[in-house]
Amino acid sequence: MEMPGDELILTEEEKKLGISNVRRDGSVKSGFVIEFTINGLILRLATNNTTSTTFNRLSKALTKFQYPEDGINDLYQGLETTILRNFKWMIGEDIKNQKEGYTVNSETTLVETTSDDKIDADDRSTYTSVSIPEAIGMHSGRIQFEGVIGSAATDKLAFLEEARWRCYDCQELISKRIFNMLDIPNTPKKCPHCDSTIGFEHCHTYINSRLLKIQSEDTTNDTALELLPVYVLNEYTDNIQLSGRVKIYGRVAKRQDLHSKQFYTVIIAKFVEYKDKKKLKITANDEKEIIKYGKRKNLERNLTDQFAQTIIGEYFAKLTIILSAIGAPKILDSKIGRVIRRGRMHILIIGPPGGGKTVLAKHGGDLRPNSKFVSGTNTTGGSLTSMILSEDSKLTLRLGVAATTRDAFLVINEFDKLPDEHKNAILEVMEEGESILNKYAFLRKINAQTSVIATANPVNGDWINNLFVDDKELPFPLQILSRFDSIIIFRRNKTKEACDAFANANSQLQNSDNIESDYTFLQKYIEFARRIVDIRIDQDAIALLNNFYTKLMMDEDLGYDVSNRTFDTIYRIAKAFARLKLTNVVTKKIAQRAIAHIEEMLSKLNLTPSSKLDPSIYAFDKVTEYIQRKTHNRSDAINLVESIQNLCLRDEIMSDYLGDVFKRNINHKLDALCNKILKSHKNKLGISGVCPAIVYWRHQKGCKYDSCFERESGVCGVCDAENPVQKDKKNIFNKKWFDKVASNESKNKGIQNKVNLKKKKFNPQEAKK
Repeated sequence: MEMPGDELILTEEEKKLGISNVRRDGSVKSGFVIEFTINGLILRLATNNTTSTTFNRLSKALTKFQYPEDGINDLYQGLETTILRNFKWMIGEDIKNQKEGYTVNSETTLVETTSDDKIDADDRSTYTSVSIPEAIGMHSGRIQFEGVIGSAATDKLAFLEEARWRCYDCQELISKRIFNMLDIPNTPKKCPHCDSTIGFEHCHTYINSRLLKIQSEDTTNDTALELLPVYVLNEYTDNIQLSGRVKIYGRVAKRQDLHSKQFYTVIIAKFVEYKDKKKLKITANDEKEIIKYGKRKNLERNLTDQFAQTIIGEYFAKLTIILSAIGAPKILDSKIGRVIRRGRMHILIIGPPGGGKTVLAKHGGDLRPNSKFVSGTNTTGGSLTSMILSEDSKLTLRLGVAATTRDAFLVINEFDKLPDEHKNAILEVMEEGESILNKYAFLRKINAQTSVIATANPVNGDWINNLFVDDKELPFPLQILSRFDSIIIFRRNKTKEACDAFANANSQLQNSDNIESDYTFLQKYIEFARRIVDIRIDQDAIALLNNFYTKLMMDEDLGYDVSNRTFDTIYRIAKAFARLKLTNVVTKKIAQRAIAHIEEMLSKLNLTPSSKLDPSIYAFDKVTEYIQRKTHNRSDAINLVESIQNLCLRDEIMSDYLGDVFKRNINHKLDALCNKILKSHKNKLGISGVCPAIVYWRHQKGCKYDSCFERESGVCGVCDAENPVQKDKKNIFNKKWFDKVASNESKNKGIQNKVNLKKKKFNPQEAKK
């Protein structure tokens, strides 16, 4: 009987008894357990150095074993014969003697479980087809399975294929077969040919290996996070396609961690086949039908009616997502091999919870195969892009979802919940189509050609005004908004007509038990449109698009951050409309349609331009208004710094600008703001204290603030209302105040020869002039 490693090759007599497998587990130090598989049941037997003790244990084990009573004696005799013939193997004599020179020099031990001698390894029909979760639970056998390469070790490993030594004395070659590729054998003590103990020259043969982690394509089951370690050998260690779909043919082995003493499954790959991504098959009949469909007059409406039928209305949003799925051709610099203008289009959907934006985004992911959905609340930047991890003292590259959704949609729900540092990682992928890793002195570019559909909520959960959007309600600064080609605003339409239409449409859905969204034709139409690569633009269309860009740049009240990216966005949308029409020319009519689409987006956004103001100007206006409303005379005077601090507690813009330190000698922005207020309103502010500055506003009778008691100036500082004629000029003018104002005016006009007003006799009539 042959003994290949830790499994026996059974005889015909043993197979007739129902024995399908005999396997050995354990070590020389801890002893061995023999596992018999009989009629699908497992019988375990702990061996001993004597056969008598082993037979006693066998008889006790059979008393509890479920086997037909009329055949139990035959089974016992058959097992007894098997033990006698292979007893030395069962107690590990083959390891003690024949493999005496092999010792463990690494943290793990790889144990072979099958024989390569009796089974043709090149015959792929001998490999059993299993899923990845099933493979993880297997202990032996030859299997085949499909999955996605989730990560790969950065370095190659050298596995020992055959141990060979050459004697220095007789020059004879000594060789031993290696059952454990991770072990390094000890050098023999003496030569078996000449008994020389001089020494040996190492002539081992090695094979290259690399560790891959394969994960299941189906991410919906509970075992989707499990990764199956696979060792690929020789030619399969090069040109590894990370995130690629593969089919693996290999044998199951067990690997033991010497720290935890636990075994887990690994695969030694014999063959690796790379599979193409899931692509739609478009037949010749499909092409004819698509071309005919593209000539319809109401093409846009017909396509959007097939998309997201559970979302009532939102025609503009649906059309925008279809355009993004079609995209535009990328512009490639052939000399340097770099994409200089992306064709991928990104969408941001902002709206209150329950408005249907997440459902619409998920439907958008259904338009492109291989799309993925993630949530910003429990996602990091590394899991979105890629990471380099140190596992088992080795560097492992693990790809994120952005790298595995090439030419598809990455749907990020609640993008606003993603931390800023992780948000920047995905913004780089959106613009460049790649992520750059630089960790552990390892620099690598990861290709991530994906389109993003992101959803977010307004800052306060809902829009304050349903007609326009205040930029303070946006969860992102305007610079981030410019990274998206289209911004879709979801609002709650509370008119009676809208509510009736929504209720009528949804009541029909409530009567349906099962709704199937069939996007087969729409997916094929999009895939066919994406094949249009060489798109040219008419001169009339170029003039229209350029003029529209200039118009946006010159519009100071637009509120939207127009930059060079906006120029590329305009042309991308125009080319997407050309693809939608199944043409390779952007005509004047298509350019006009693209411009109308962008104008509709901006009108729906209706963003107020308040964020374009300088924060220092914003803070100046807020503090001025606060002083005007809170003070009316000297008795109402307030501390200027404390007033600014109170405003910062309620105003996020002022808080971000000034910070949280409210000492003028430390906070230079605070000091500059206080000086600006005191100097700009020198004739309108009353100062009752200097350090700290205690101020109040001098109101005039007849202004919009009713409590006007102090009327020292001729004009109200708030509303510029003229002061009524007063007889007592002494109550109007104050000599000290006049001296101060006149002195300041002289400085501002740059008069070098100042007039000494203190020496001149005070004349109220002259001062009034």
